[in-house]
Amino acid sequence: MIRSPFGSGRIPAASVALGLLAVACAVGAVGVLTSQPPRLRIGVTGSLESALVSYADASGAFRRHDLDVTIVQFATVPEAISAFKAEAVDGIVVANAALAQNDLAVGEVLVPLSTSTGSDVVLSRSAVMSRDDVRGARFLVDIEPRSTWMLRMFLRRWGVDRQEVTIVSSPRPYLLASLESGPFDFVITSAPTSLVIRSQTGLRPVFNSLQARSPVQMYILANRELVRSHPQMRVGFRAALADCMREYARTPQPLTRYLASYCGIPLELAAKCIGEQIEPLPSDADAAEITPRRSRPSQRM
Repeated sequence: MIRSPFGSGRIPAASVALGLLAVACAVGAVGVLTSQPPRLRIGVTGSLESALVSYADASGAFRRHDLDVTIVQFATVPEAISAFKAEAVDGIVVANAALAQNDLAVGEVLVPLSTSTGSDVVLSRSAVMSRDDVRGARFLVDIEPRSTWMLRMFLRRWGVDRQEVTIVSSPRPYLLASLESGPFDFVITSAPTSLVIRSQTGLRPVFNSLQARSPVQMYILANRELVRSHPQMRVGFRAALADCMREYARTPQPLTRYLASYCGIPLELAAKCIGEQIEPLPSDADAAEITPRRSRPSQRM
């Protein structure tokens, strides 16, 4: 028997042992709970990479790797960035161009998604042969950071200042309608919108992301505190996305159909997206690097 500090009664030793066991179990349970990845709200848009992330959620790949993910849809990347800054979402699918153009110091790369192999393009009806072909031109540019970055790279390529051209910006969902509303010499956007425009107009690429100084790369950017306090999330995301790409290598139809539905494009255009337009995360999750991969040499179109 053990004397109680709260009076003259005595406490059976067995009761003390049971109490200590209950405390130990409670502490252990808390440890288990805190070791689990937190619920992660990821903001996505209409990009190919967003479609890949949404597919990983819809196909159950995230759940199979013990990830609690909620997909939050945004019309544009600027809207997603604003939500991330306001902590309305915990992560976003975003390009390296957006990292350079926005104050996203609270974020840290959770996992790389892809490198553009030509999906970011400048479209025109005729080839660009000299600086005079660009000066005084009218540009229709979607408002995504990767497209405004492509505009800057294209103008730099030909030594033209922004003040020497006319720039009209449009949200990506309305780009085709904006194109029909007035004459433009150049259109800047990325796949899958670029593929739709090419299939419905006479526009063709005259400059792409491989010809820029460094290709556009896409990431899931997440809250730095979450990433660092739950390092297992990074492993889980890499493994889940790699599972999707291994599945695509074996049977491409499910992901291709999902891309077509998600992006609202014909099936034949969706089939061109992976490989031709983007280089996805390597299928070997253990080989996937968290830092941006080295850009590939420029290729002629």
